[in-house]
Order: sequence, then structure tokens, then C-alpha cells
Amino acid sequence: MTHCVEEAKAQLRRQCVQHRTEIRAEILAEASAAIASHVTALDIWTGSRCLHCYVDSMVGEVQTEELIRIALAEGSQVVVPVVPHGRQRRLLHALISSLEEDLIVGPLGLRQPAVQQA
Repeated sequence: MTHCVEEAKAQLRRQCVQHRTEIRAEILAEASAAIASHVTALDIWTGSRCLHCYVDSMVGEVQTEELIRIALAEGSQVVVPVVPHGRQRRLLHALISSLEEDLIVGPLGLRQPAVQQA
């Protein structure tokens, strides 16, 4: 039974990745901007002082750069995940103050803070 569930989950993941890769860049950009606009219009955004989200997205996922820029411009703290190099299976988190200065390319090909910052 477990093998069947694992196999079904793996197949579903492959299908989701395939669907995401088929999303046109302009549609993804529009949807990402709409999501950022929606999130920043929420009442909870107004009172928040910290945002936690990924920096880069995998192909076809929501682009978060605009949301992070807005949070930084408003003086909020921004915390992002950090994937350590090697075989460690734990996710770290780090505070950033700039998208341009605080990030390196991590092991998954996504921008993230250096592990020392986490």
C-alpha cells in the first residue's frame, strides 16, 4: 500500500511540474503581480512587520520578488528559506535586507542567503 501511495504522489508531482512548465511567462508575471497586489491589500499586511517567503520560484511558480521589494520598502523584516549544501535535509531561515546584496545561488539553483547568514 505504501509503495502505491508513494508512486501515485511521484506521478502527481511530475504532472504538476509539467503543467507549471506550460504556463506562459506573461501569464505567470500577471498572476504574480495580482497575487502581490492582493496580499499587500489584506488587513493583516498593514499590521505586519515581517514577511517569510521564498525568493525565486521554480519554473511556473509565483514570482515573489515584487512582494519582497514592497515589504523591504515598507520597512518590514524579510525572512527567506535557506537550503544547505550537501545532504542535510533541514531547512534554515535567514533575514535579508536586499535582494541584490544578500543572496547567492543555492544548491537548487535558486537565490538564497549564504548558509552562514542562516
